[in-house]
Amino acid sequence: MTASTQYSRYKIQSSDVLQDARTNVIDETSEKVVWYKERFLGDDEIIEHLVHSPTQSIHWTIHRPARKGWYIRIRSPSFPPGVFIPLLPVQKRGRDEKGGIWDDGAVIDGSLGFRTRVIDGKPSAGSSSSSTMTRMSTTALVHSYPPTPPPPPTLSLTPASPPPSLSSYSLDEPISTLASSSSMTLLGHSTDTLLLPPSSSSSSSPTIAEFLLSPTTASTNPSTEGLLSRALKAFKYYTASTDIISNGYSFTLSRVIIQAPPPPLHVALAAAAPGSGSILPTTMSPSLSGTGTGPPPPASGTPSSSLSSTPTPPSVSASESASPSPPLRKLRSPIPLLTFTDLTPAFNISGSLSGSLVVDKREAEVLGIEQSFWVAVGLVYVGFLEERGSYLASLGD
Repeated sequence: MTASTQYSRYKIQSSDVLQDARTNVIDETSEKVVWYKERFLGDDEIIEHLVHSPTQSIHWTIHRPARKGWYIRIRSPSFPPGVFIPLLPVQKRGRDEKGGIWDDGAVIDGSLGFRTRVIDGKPSAGSSSSSTMTRMSTTALVHSYPPTPPPPPTLSLTPASPPPSLSSYSLDEPISTLASSSSMTLLGHSTDTLLLPPSSSSSSSPTIAEFLLSPTTASTNPSTEGLLSRALKAFKYYTASTDIISNGYSFTLSRVIIQAPPPPLHVALAAAAPGSGSILPTTMSPSLSGTGTGPPPPASGTPSSSLSSTPTPPSVSASESASPSPPLRKLRSPIPLLTFTDLTPAFNISGSLSGSLVVDKREAEVLGIEQSFWVAVGLVYVGFLEERGSYLASLGD
């Protein structure tokens, strides 16, 4: 895959909000509408549909409360009732239930996060990266990679568990608490939305990945805009909570990387001591799994500690052994999977939005989820940034 074909580039154009609140996703090469998002008002929810324009089929629906409360949920028409992907504010400080803590500067005010099941397979050397792609089982449109795959395996689906109530979610809890919830759409063992190809190896096994949506702050490069235009943007996008001026509604969607902490000092000293028969394990290097193993036991040929010529390893006190383990570091991937650049003019009377949406096709193929999902998530976050004040005001409802 060459650099020119690695990315899918789309133009985002929204119509007048008072007219039909429709957002078009236009392919930059063909100038054709690939998807569009339209809004409907229900009795209790505001529902938006992401529609595949050539087939007029709904790929994803977005749900928000119509009156009180705060939530953003994404689901596919093929999911069982009550199954969805929630997008929640990210907790910047404190550990989650797995002991993870965000690295300094990784999270910006206004960030949202979610978790989903992915196929974390890496393409082998000399093979096309599309060979690691899986199929999404949707009632709208089935994408297959390669174009003529073998028949998929038969899956036995079990009924989904009852949907949890909205009150069971606390916005004060870290996003990682959602891993055990039945509302995790692509995590549910009874849904199995992502189908593995029959020839999948252990390197392409399903895994749980966390993703972060974060606004893009203003660039430090001098702007070519006029003084009045810059003043209007500063007034429109100013965020008092962080004292920064956002770069419009621009943002990135990146995968979260989990790094294992270094071993405690007393473990490192004991493992490195002469005659201990142990070395620091290679599994202590940072990994996505965030797990590590302790040093291996001494080899059978290790000299006895009773020999005077063998130094005694440093002793470990009870307080050291009982001390809590250091937290896992959570960092944002330096290579975003999706990037949105707000190109809306400063003098915009109609209230419509325009921008550029870029999806890294190589990364999307490795993760094994069809591209319409990432487009839907991107459009959802654009809407969140546009109405951020209303969302924050409804947190206490």
